[in-house]
Amino acid sequence: MIVPSTSGWADDSALRWPTDLRREEVRCQAAGCVVGSCVTTRIQESPDWLWTNARLVPNFHDGQAQGIRLFAVRAGSLLAKLGIENGDTLLSIDGVKLTSIESLTQVQKQRQTDASQRTQLRLEVLHQGEVRRRDVLMDAATARTDCPTLDESLRRSSSGSEAAPTAKVDVPIDAATQAILTDAQRQIRCSTKGCTIPRSLLLRILDQPQSLAYGARVIPMLRNQQIVGWSVLMTKPDSLLERLGLRSGDTIVRIAERSLASPQKAAQMLARLRTQSSFSVELTRRESPLTLRYEVP
Repeated sequence: MIVPSTSGWADDSALRWPTDLRREEVRCQAAGCVVGSCVTTRIQESPDWLWTNARLVPNFHDGQAQGIRLFAVRAGSLLAKLGIENGDTLLSIDGVKLTSIESLTQVQKQRQTDASQRTQLRLEVLHQGEVRRRDVLMDAATARTDCPTLDESLRRSSSGSEAAPTAKVDVPIDAATQAILTDAQRQIRCSTKGCTIPRSLLLRILDQPQSLAYGARVIPMLRNQQIVGWSVLMTKPDSLLERLGLRSGDTIVRIAERSLASPQKAAQMLARLRTQSSFSVELTRRESPLTLRYEVP
């Protein structure tokens, strides 16, 4: 049973609430970590946020996916605070084994709908050949109206000293991207089979590729050290990729019947779209193939 501690942390045999989570949103000890209500609320509202400060790549062994490997873990981020390091492989969440980026997304959605899972998170991580289990207690009971920015809430170390400032998660949107998102909301029309996008808007998007990256991350899917597709991870609602009919967890395999086996090929393919009156996007969604058709009048 979890009980409040009256003098900071108690012993290391079990997780206990620290005395002051208002000052430090993340506290860790040998048995695991406790996060405050500000971080808890953010994770519950936008589970993908937890992974925005790292690059995620499926980890393949003998042709089989075994967890998700994390690279470029940002110093001072929540992942770093939880003890996850560059090169670690996330094997499971709450006992659910991870076999793809999509499986990670599905676990996160399940947590959003299952109230019983909202106060505790169990991670299983492979670190230098050793499996580590990390329990995270989330303070969902204490309502706060004075939540600091995410940078401020994660900047303090467990000792209370200031760490080096980290880059902000919520980067202000530039005017060109905002204009594209506004017009996309009005002009793009989609069905389950694809979308219609005006050529003038498509050309603006291709001229301002940063608009595609706002509110979403696209990461390479590797198999036998080769890129076999690009997985989409939404970090904000109403992103441009979402407006174009993509969903978090989708893996884009081909566009306009062309392979995306490298960033260079992907860039070349995008350039060709300028002259296309229509094109297809082949992807996998929930482990099933799907083709979306885009008309460009």
